[in-house]
Amino acid sequence: MFRKCMFFLTLGFTGLAVSSPFIVHDLAHLGHKNNWSSFDKMRVKSYFEPLGFAGSLVPSIGPTKGIHHVSSLGDAYFDGDLPKKSTMKFLREVVMNSPGNGTVGNDFKSRFSRHEHNAINSGKNTYISNITQAVPFYRYGLPFVDHFAITMRTDIIDGEPKSSFIVWGLGVIADQRNPKNLGPQYDDVAEILNLEGGDLIRWTCNLEREGLAKPYWVLITERDETSKFSHEAVHKKPSQRKGEWHTITRKLHKSGKGRSVSALYNSLF
Repeated sequence: MFRKCMFFLTLGFTGLAVSSPFIVHDLAHLGHKNNWSSFDKMRVKSYFEPLGFAGSLVPSIGPTKGIHHVSSLGDAYFDGDLPKKSTMKFLREVVMNSPGNGTVGNDFKSRFSRHEHNAINSGKNTYISNITQAVPFYRYGLPFVDHFAITMRTDIIDGEPKSSFIVWGLGVIADQRNPKNLGPQYDDVAEILNLEGGDLIRWTCNLEREGLAKPYWVLITERDETSKFSHEAVHKKPSQRKGEWHTITRKLHKSGKGRSVSALYNSLF
């Protein structure tokens, strides 16, 4: 349900900001073509390989570190590789420090804490809940908001809560819904060039079809043992991804490696 290509939005915006109007219109045109020629593919590579390199040079600290890590996501997609471990750490930070939609109590920490509170009061040994979390990227230098499907789990072990979460529906993968669902965020910018926001994204839906990229899944959790980038997970059903996480997490909690929500935040931030 929540298959998104976060870095595509940034690449489209960056291309609009630092490249010529010709490039933007060329990409918009390619978004409407059913098949790309060899020359089309060559142009796409020539546009974005330099941008990816430039993004990797942006410092991975401070208010623009999102550009650095989004470039890592994009480079891996184009190269058929997987991003580095530090990029997963960044994504974990983004999720766990998400302010949500800006209303009181909608930040991720508050929602995770309420989940754990409900778990303790439920009288159950295992308590599971599911949410959709608004995740703004503005504070990291990226001009968009995404929405992540998240499952939270708390096991009560020896009377103490052990809580974990997983972002299970996030893929760096072509999604035909992105131009319609996410494009409007860029309408104001695109209008300057007489385009629509969806035109800045639509061409990205054709990259895998044309053999220019290899999709992978992004499974974000609170710990390194259960977080991963995966090509194989692309072909698994959501129930499989979540089921594997539940199995591993239950074993970790029972072995004493789990933490409460407050202890997690104290250890990570």
